[in-house]
Amino acid sequence: MDLPTGIEANVIAHTLAKIGWMIVYILVYGIRPLIIRPKPVGLADVINWGLVLSFDGVLLYTLGFKSLLYLLLGTVFGGGLHPIAGHLIQEHYMFVTVSALPLDSAAGYKPCHFLKT
Repeated sequence: MDLPTGIEANVIAHTLAKIGWMIVYILVYGIRPLIIRPKPVGLADVINWGLVLSFDGVLLYTLGFKSLLYLLLGTVFGGGLHPIAGHLIQEHYMFVTVSALPLDSAAGYKPCHFLKT
């Protein structure tokens, strides 16, 4: 599920397209499994969606639309184009032009660990 689809690999080839894709990466990352390998809907899924929509409804009623927008944008920006979110790329993609050095997926953002705890 972590590998890009053929469409993603072919369409997102230009630098600007890659930057735009990185901004919405967390949404793509969440939707991709639903498209590539959908699973049948079970009782746990129905209960989960019921609870999520109920919570969102209460939040919308009590705090308004801006509160839901804040949560959505926080999720998108939290997994988007910034150094701490870069671990998603480091952990899930291998670049062909990598040197013969050992590949440590956590090495690039190790100094930022203290920010995430």
